[in-house]
Amino acid sequence: MSQQPVLIKVGGSLQADAVAALVQAIRAAHAAGRTAVVVHGGGPRITAALKAAGLDLPFVSGRRVTTDEAMPIVERALAEVGAELAASLAAGGVRVRQMSGAAGWLRAQPLPGMARTADIAAVDAGPLGAALSAGEVPVVAPIACDEAGVTYNVNADVAAGAVARAVAADRAVFLTDVDGILRGWPEGERIAEADEVTLRTWLVDGTLSAGMIPKVEAALAATAGGVTAYLVNGRDAAAVTWAVTSEQADAPRFGTRIPAKLQGQAVPAASPEGEVAAP
Repeated sequence: MSQQPVLIKVGGSLQADAVAALVQAIRAAHAAGRTAVVVHGGGPRITAALKAAGLDLPFVSGRRVTTDEAMPIVERALAEVGAELAASLAAGGVRVRQMSGAAGWLRAQPLPGMARTADIAAVDAGPLGAALSAGEVPVVAPIACDEAGVTYNVNADVAAGAVARAVAADRAVFLTDVDGILRGWPEGERIAEADEVTLRTWLVDGTLSAGMIPKVEAALAATAGGVTAYLVNGRDAAAVTWAVTSEQADAPRFGTRIPAKLQGQAVPAASPEGEVAAP
């Protein structure tokens, strides 16, 4: 059985609906000898909190522009979502550890013109490894900080791709509110399996619209690090469990699978105490 972790990313609009499916999938992963790391979003909660504060921030290519004024609101909303998700998983019998990259182990790469919105420059896998070694499932909020300790908002899909690579995950499973990668958003043809070249072409030619772009970019970040990515509907318990536990040689039954990029050289990965730069 594989001892590599499974990375599971839970979309911000899915927490309430996906908990039962997530608990079932994590239990199935544990039964198969796999540990799990969960990265969560918080989009709807953040949007509601910003609206209550009178802030309406634009999105660029699926990422929210986060101002200095908005950042504390974003952090509070994500902390609330993380606490609720961790409590729900614990109620389902899953041992969890709520975590945030604001502690310093997610290093931010600020995006030009996006204020306090960033990509991930590097991941220190040590805190994640400590939680996994203790038999706990890390529940991670996508906040990063720079060398000066300034915090940044990171798209949760992007954070998940970077974390998956850093922990040398067996696979990265992105739970969404749609049935996989769609050629046309929010409705369109589901793509059962796609390779890197095809997806990068679609990113450039407009085949994939804004809501799908961060998901595909994050999946490609994971596959570039040697991690196979799955995008499935988080409300479908059978789909989630299949994505978490299936053999990678199996034909895709649900969602979209993106095979890991195979290279002639070793894929860099962080040790439990090490740090790895994000692709």
